Amino acid sequence: MAQETNEGISRRPVAECTAAGVADALTKSFEGYVMPVNVTAQGYERRFRPEHVDPFSSYVYFRETRPVAVVLVARRGWTSRIAAMAVAPEVRGRGLGGRIMRGTIDEAVGRGDRSVVLEVFEHNAPAVKLYEGLGFRTSRRLVGYHHSPGVAPDAADNLTELDPLDFARVVAREGEPGLPWMLAAETLSGAVSPARAFHLDHRATP
Repeated sequence: MAQETNEGISRRPVAECTAAGVADALTKSFEGYVMPVNVTAQGYERRFRPEHVDPFSSYVYFRETRPVAVVLVARRGWTSRIAAMAVAPEVRGRGLGGRIMRGTIDEAVGRGDRSVVLEVFEHNAPAVKLYEGLGFRTSRRLVGYHHSPGVAPDAADNLTELDPLDFARVVAREGEPGLPWMLAAETLSGAVSPARAFHLDHRATP
């Protein structure tokens, strides 16, 4: 059942929405984001199901029937992670993002969570300001890499495909402690096709 919030905006738990509806909400709410976001129902399920998004702690926000915001909350043990939070351009700058986040934190406290975590692009200044204003503090800096396709290394000839679940088991056994949520073995254990894993003579596993 939809719950009324401020400014005639209502919210509905993700559990009461279709995958296509949540995907549409993500696409519309992330319009104009620092990188293009265009989510399909299948893409939504493949991306967020392994992250343990809780459909009863996650919400889509509506103005009448149009989705205008979304928050997805993933949960493991005593920790909640903001897997996605965005507000559509038509309602930005009115404090809705702050209200959504404060409500999300209050719910986490109410159910006994001991930490709430998230990641944000550091050059997304409005988001950084919002999260710091709510008390979030930087715990690490994640660095991304890009490589243009070229000649594959000779070692690639020795790569052998591996069940993604076995890859997750390797990460659980041998991975660095405290890996980011999306790289943790718990997330990787939910990887399915088209995700692929390989091993190099069982000495390295990419």
